[in-house]
Amino acid sequence: MHIGILSFRSLSRRFMLEQRRISEEAQKRGHKVTMLRYQRCSMSFNGKGKLDLRHGNRRFPAVDLIIPRVSLLSHVHVRMAIIEQLQLMGLPLLNNYTSILRAKSKLKTLQILTHYDIPVVKTMVINSPQYLQEAVKFIGNFPIIMKTIYGSYGEGVAIVESDRSVKSTYGLLEGNLGSNNAILLQEYIAEAEGKDIRIFVVGGEIVSAMQRNAADGDFR
Repeated sequence: MHIGILSFRSLSRRFMLEQRRISEEAQKRGHKVTMLRYQRCSMSFNGKGKLDLRHGNRRFPAVDLIIPRVSLLSHVHVRMAIIEQLQLMGLPLLNNYTSILRAKSKLKTLQILTHYDIPVVKTMVINSPQYLQEAVKFIGNFPIIMKTIYGSYGEGVAIVESDRSVKSTYGLLEGNLGSNNAILLQEYIAEAEGKDIRIFVVGGEIVSAMQRNAADGDFR
């Protein structure tokens, strides 16, 4: 099988460790792997129902499977258009456009979990600082966690210890981290002690799990 690993990392940076590890393991199993860069992809529409998809100066490689590694924190819908296009062309993807978009957005994840009656952390989503005090009152007690909708590795996440720092923290997240004007306020789960557990469910069954631990002195 010819597998394409599509990285969304900046061209100025190396492929991420997990991307290189996926490539290594695939090659050990006898597969051909091509490492692809989102920034090198281009789409041209000729106005007559045809689209030309290219990677660099060449036609997009003829692969059997695309593994997207979407390390995006802003303008996610626009930048992921390439994944949607690959899907429209019938290329198998792991995972598809909709599932990635849902996983990337903390808001969408909360909506889906709640829809299926899965308990979530007490949360309020606001789109204007004028509702900050109402949100703080809803959460109840400090400290409060404040997040942008998109973020990973702790980016776009802050802890608010008192009422006096609520507005300034909101302004920092809204202005500097591409939040698109929506901020999540959540209750702080002290008993987690800087740890969380990721559980992988495939076909309705738990297949593996891992515990993540915050760095010393960090709550994220």
